[in-house]
Amino acid sequence: MKKIYFILFLLYPLALLSQEDGPQRLPLIFSLNSDELRTLVTAKTSQIKMSEEDIISISKIIDEKKEEYFKFVDQVKKSLPYDANGKLIGKADPEKIRERETLHKEVCNSIYKILGDKRYKQFNRTLIDESERQNMERLKNAGKNTKR
Repeated sequence: MKKIYFILFLLYPLALLSQEDGPQRLPLIFSLNSDELRTLVTAKTSQIKMSEEDIISISKIIDEKKEEYFKFVDQVKKSLPYDANGKLIGKADPEKIRERETLHKEVCNSIYKILGDKRYKQFNRTLIDESERQNMERLKNAGKNTKR
């Protein structure tokens, strides 16, 4: 029993140190256009308050990289190997996935520099809440379609 506690005692600080420092990935960031972003952050339920300049600069960053991001998404999809029956038989090209993730991280870092730590976390929470709202809406619609 002492060995288990000793191992847990050693692993806990390691787990704390291994957490990534800096900005987290933002959900939905490439699926929002400028108007949707503005509506989202100016809503009464939004946890973040941004100036008009912040909204414009963030929209500009996203719009500049959106086409490139979706190009990488298509490349990842095309790199998935299928057999003659259409079954997935392998994994996507890791280099393409890495390029897509690097671009996403680059956009998140740029937004982090504009907003700072506290407002970035609030912006992330707002995007997570919007993602959850959209998922619940999809579930309701799917439930309505199956009842018919």
